[in-house]
Amino acid sequence: MSPAVVARNEGIPEGITINVAVGGKGPAVLLLHGWPHTWQIWHRVMPLLTDSFKVIAPDLRGIGGTTRALGGYDLNTLAGDAAGLLTALDVDDANVVGIDLGVQIATMVAIRYRARTRRMIVVEVAFELPDEPSVVEQVIEAVFQVHSYQEPVIRLQSLLSSKSKGHDDSQNPNRWWNTTGDWKRAAAT
Repeated sequence: MSPAVVARNEGIPEGITINVAVGGKGPAVLLLHGWPHTWQIWHRVMPLLTDSFKVIAPDLRGIGGTTRALGGYDLNTLAGDAAGLLTALDVDDANVVGIDLGVQIATMVAIRYRARTRRMIVVEVAFELPDEPSVVEQVIEAVFQVHSYQEPVIRLQSLLSSKSKGHDDSQNPNRWWNTTGDWKRAAAT
């Protein structure tokens, strides 16, 4: 762990205590891990970002050092945990990055807490958008950036620093999943 990154426990309004690593200054980046990881999956990424960003990497509910609550493992509650953590850390909005299970949580954060989501970046993802048209519309309108896990971590810095509100990877020969443009075209049919 970089000396610039400190792990600590943070109580949130949702009634649990979240173990979270925080470091750096600048616009916030919320890194949401997958299953069965902890915040430490980001330990090599975080030092690369702390010069330009306030990096926040929590252990999800019931994992690592975070409270093992009896319930609340649905996406709405997990997204609420993420928003509650931002509140506890006095962060208005964040770039939300999800990997694996963190992708679904990041998506729910973008839908339910849109004003708190600067942009969303998802990696190592293979999920389908729900059939509910209103949800699909909300997801498409949310800020999406999807790229392949095969690309270098340094690409994350580029995506976070980009001024664009979307990223179309359609010309990337390594692309293996839909991009914003694909979802917009699919939703229009």
